[in-house]
Amino acid sequence: MDCEGCENLHELDLHYNQITEIENYAFINFTNLTILDLSQNLFPVYSIKISLSDLCYLWNTSVKELDISGNRIEFIETNALILTPQSLEIIKI
Repeated sequence: MDCEGCENLHELDLHYNQITEIENYAFINFTNLTILDLSQNLFPVYSIKISLSDLCYLWNTSVKELDISGNRIEFIETNALILTPQSLEIIKI
């Protein structure tokens, strides 16, 4: 995602957008992002679990709150949260 000025964005609401996947570096320029709402989308497409590759796109952000509720998630792999930012305080599933 090419987004000039994204480093100033603090909240991003992408719920109900039929998103099926997110590229690993999608939020690389969103360094000040604190709230990300990806609820009610269509991922994960191929499985009902969240793995490391599904959350690594957040590594460079300042996300404190992540909402991935309303997706087809039934299982989160043990190492899936390794690359999430240290700022992460709330995950809504």
